Amino acid sequence: MDQNLRLLFTEMLRRTGRCRALYDGPEGILLQTGGNGLFCGIPDADALLRVLRGVTVPKDAGFTVFSHEAADAVQREFGLHAQEAYETLLYLQPSPPEVPACSIRPLKAEDAAEAARYYHLFDDPQPYLRGRAEAGALWGHFTAEGRLAGFLGIHSEGSMGMLEVVPEFRRHGIAQALEAALIRLHLERGWLPYCFVAPDNVPSLSLQAKLGLTNIHIPAIWLF
Repeated sequence: MDQNLRLLFTEMLRRTGRCRALYDGPEGILLQTGGNGLFCGIPDADALLRVLRGVTVPKDAGFTVFSHEAADAVQREFGLHAQEAYETLLYLQPSPPEVPACSIRPLKAEDAAEAARYYHLFDDPQPYLRGRAEAGALWGHFTAEGRLAGFLGIHSEGSMGMLEVVPEFRRHGIAQALEAALIRLHLERGWLPYCFVAPDNVPSLSLQAKLGLTNIHIPAIWLF
């Protein structure tokens, strides 16, 4: 198992409180991330299938795997139909990036409706955003007049995400300020910052590089 991938899985297991290891061996690690989610850090397809056949796979499990060969094998084995691949990025620097001066504070549950206007990962994102806000895992950048200009959070499995800037406030460095502040928060808490970015999301990949994240060039592939 790649050293950086093991570092990521160890962080997920250590930090979120929602993960448990179903398998940890020389081939890699298999995590159940809460509910029916499985993170499969075993890139070899045959080895992953052997491990999965030896554990209880949750009904209607959702899989995240870390090689295209493993993704194809799991898709066939469990009758899944769709794949979405993301770049895997880790912040491996010992100190945080510089945080520009800005007005950032935790979002409250009542802010979720406003944030949901700009976040389109789900058909109805408001319940998820509300849950992240209630968990203290969602932060917003506000104007001097108190308007929400952008937000960023930590997903339930521990990755940084949900980064959105309200269109009229784009190109003012808000995304960089938000993520720099969140990276600093991670390091203050002794956490490893990491995120997953779509390979065609050039602006986000450029931002990650500017902030100092390392693309480990191992795809994180969601199977549905």
